[in-house]
Amino acid sequence: MLKFYGRRAMRLYPVVFVYTFFVVAAYLFLGMDINWPEPLSVIFYFANYFYAPMPRQGGVGTMPFEPLWSLAVEEHFYFLLPAAMLFLRRRPRELLASMIVICVLCLVYRIVMAMLHPELLDTRFFYFRTEARIDSLAYGVALAAMCEMPEWRGRLLKIASPITLVIAGLVVLGTLVWRDPFFRETIRYSIQGCAIAAAVVSILFRPGWVQYILNTSPFMFVGYISYSLYVWSICTHDVVRYVARLSGWVEVLALFLVAFAMACASYFLLEKPLQSLRQRMGSVALGRQ
Repeated sequence: MLKFYGRRAMRLYPVVFVYTFFVVAAYLFLGMDINWPEPLSVIFYFANYFYAPMPRQGGVGTMPFEPLWSLAVEEHFYFLLPAAMLFLRRRPRELLASMIVICVLCLVYRIVMAMLHPELLDTRFFYFRTEARIDSLAYGVALAAMCEMPEWRGRLLKIASPITLVIAGLVVLGTLVWRDPFFRETIRYSIQGCAIAAAVVSILFRPGWVQYILNTSPFMFVGYISYSLYVWSICTHDVVRYVARLSGWVEVLALFLVAFAMACASYFLLEKPLQSLRQRMGSVALGRQ
């Protein structure tokens, strides 16, 4: 278990540390005020709780750290997962049951909190906080557990089809179009979790043009740099705006090129050199891992 946490730290912390240092250094250089709890919330993985009380359409005036809230939720889940895997090793049925319980409890929690405290619907409470969103990761673990059981694997093969993929996409789109606050902050996340899981099943078990495209070299490379791209794209708009005043498609192109360049630099100069160290710590992942 200690090796697992060591590998996760080597995977995530270097990029986050460098990014946080870059942002803080830029603020100091430009003479801008630093709200120190913001960078600290990133380093210590409580950004989701720090930004949760803000208005749903907020974020104005904050430092470029807010999107890292999802990384905090992911790490909170990883604190729990090794213990579950230790007790449920080679017991996929029990693991599946535990993930279903988590998904149901999260849904019930969101509904109850929304009914008791409707004022929270105007904040990011339900969108950011771990106890309200950890089910989004549980769906993936549940799907992996199903793949380990022959009977469930057969059922997944039956539903895997292009039609399922299309329906899943339409369902996700529908949840984004329906703007009712209560629905968006409670049931929406559960529906999206099920729909995305169905889409993943269709892509993995029924090879088609989507799988072919995702396995082409350009898309695989994007997968390799995806973590650095996720982190460094957060400040891309600020960097481009500071260097030049652009608008329209020129700004969009500049944002893409700068984000891609920063992600590539982070991957080749920081992530990739550390891969061998992570492998010596027991990592068996390939490529970007």
